[in-house]
Amino acid sequence: MTNHPKISFYPGPSQVYPKVGRYLQDAISKNVTGYNHRSDFFIQMVDNLSTILFAKLQVPRDYKLAFMGSATEVWGSLANSFKKVPILNFYNGSFGEKWSQINTKINSSTVSCSFGLEEELKTFLDFKRGMICVCQNETSNTTQVSNAKIAELRLRYPDALLAVDATSSMAGIYLDFNNADIWFASVQKCFGLPAGLCVVLLSPKVQEYFEVVDQSQYNNVVELYEKASVYQTIYTPNVLDIYLLSRLVQDIPNVLEIDKIIKERALHWRQFFKANGYTLFVENINVASDTVLAVRYEEEKISRLAKNCDQAGFIIGKGYGAYSKNTFRVANFPALRDMDITGLMEVLKRR
Repeated sequence: MTNHPKISFYPGPSQVYPKVGRYLQDAISKNVTGYNHRSDFFIQMVDNLSTILFAKLQVPRDYKLAFMGSATEVWGSLANSFKKVPILNFYNGSFGEKWSQINTKINSSTVSCSFGLEEELKTFLDFKRGMICVCQNETSNTTQVSNAKIAELRLRYPDALLAVDATSSMAGIYLDFNNADIWFASVQKCFGLPAGLCVVLLSPKVQEYFEVVDQSQYNNVVELYEKASVYQTIYTPNVLDIYLLSRLVQDIPNVLEIDKIIKERALHWRQFFKANGYTLFVENINVASDTVLAVRYEEEKISRLAKNCDQAGFIIGKGYGAYSKNTFRVANFPALRDMDITGLMEVLKRR
């Protein structure tokens, strides 16, 4: 049994980048948490952060960078903001379904459109003005919607606002942000930071919907966009996490380099599982996630496998929802090192 801190391959919160510890020390020494979100310090920090983040992730320069506490908080904010327009949800897993359920409870004009585990998203419904919601990376079942499919949504529904939950993929793979108007991701996954912050990207098209936004709630999209335009936030945010993000983006490579590494590792993981007698949960490579992988496994053996990994110093993720008893999941996030992956593979070889 190792005495060292365990390496987390849990699909979020997961392993943080090794340099985060140093960033934390610097934050304390600089009294970063003593500055409020209307201060010159904060405004300048977010201004600089947006410039570097947009360059590293290849975000269009006319988008706005906003922050909320979590991706699920964004679900609620969007649902309340767009009560007056139809909402269309595409989903194939638990998180997309939960997002659709929130929309349905708040907006009676919500339409839910599910598709199968091994299926690619199909854009066949008639829908014009309103908001379309899709999870780019469905962590519960380890599937993803490709850039090409999101581009099809943009072409099929040019007048709609397209909102994309990219929590398990943003900063891990290349995303073509031009194809949607609202992107958001909690930072405890591919950003490799402590939980408690959600990055929100807003396109100029969001302004076209200002007139229909319900501004009776405090955290509405109009306020979010306008505060982001001056590098501020609606409410007191997680200043510490924003500072950590501002430091991290200076040190990580361009997303195209990260994307290449992540996809090579995903291929390596798939080859490893097949070579060692495991069965991948998602077989269609066109919809399989590159950042989270799931494996079918005997229900009576999963607890023992997880215990063996834990004793060797690794944390793996259980399956989620309907798949909780017969699958396990492994994160393939950028903060994980090659040596960590090799170590976990050695344990998994012993089954």
